[in-house]
Amino acid sequence: MIYPSELKDYYNHNLVTLNELKSELDPILMEITSKFDGFYVSNLKPIESLIQKMESGVFSSANLVVDLFRATIVVPTKKDIDNLKTELEKEFIITKLIENREK
Repeated sequence: MIYPSELKDYYNHNLVTLNELKSELDPILMEITSKFDGFYVSNLKPIESLIQKMESGVFSSANLVVDLFRATIVVPTKKDIDNLKTELEKEFIITKLIENREK
């Protein structure tokens, strides 16, 4: 895939910060997850995915992409979700919560 130079520069410029963010958050989130016998995974959006979102028109600017770092916590039961949220609020300010209590 050929990357537009502006997007490649934007991605590479932010990659250092994103890796630092991941390194800082992973241990905190894994520790919280372990209290619930849950599953934790995180990753950085690959540049190919960023390019696809830009080309498809999902985002008009790379600055608008909100999921360059993604973290997911899965807990065993629905009742654990509220307790997990309480634990997360001890460390973070939750600005948006995406839940799927059916799966």
